[in-house]
Amino acid sequence: MRCPYCDKVMHSTPPPKRPKGTPRAEFRPIARAHYEDCATRDHIVPKSKGGRETILVCGACNADKMHLSLREYRAVLCVRRLSLVIFPFERRLIRTFAWSLLCTLARAL
Repeated sequence: MRCPYCDKVMHSTPPPKRPKGTPRAEFRPIARAHYEDCATRDHIVPKSKGGRETILVCGACNADKMHLSLREYRAVLCVRRLSLVIFPFERRLIRTFAWSLLCTLARAL
């Protein structure tokens, strides 16, 4: 199964259990890495905006999307893909463009 946002392969195995005697701080990176590739339910329209429909996405995208709607998050992903192509000294311009794009989308909704 692949994430519809980033096209990463997801798995649905349960998270690993922390062995007894292992400090939580040591185990945290292992659990976080597992969560990022794990299939999680994401609300297409955030619950804070009254959404009920869910889809399966990877944990990394679910955590990254937070309270954005699907339209807003896709705009963010497009801008990120553009900023990978642009030279580092021009990224500030792209971020400014992204913010104005998100504000425009938010007003349109």
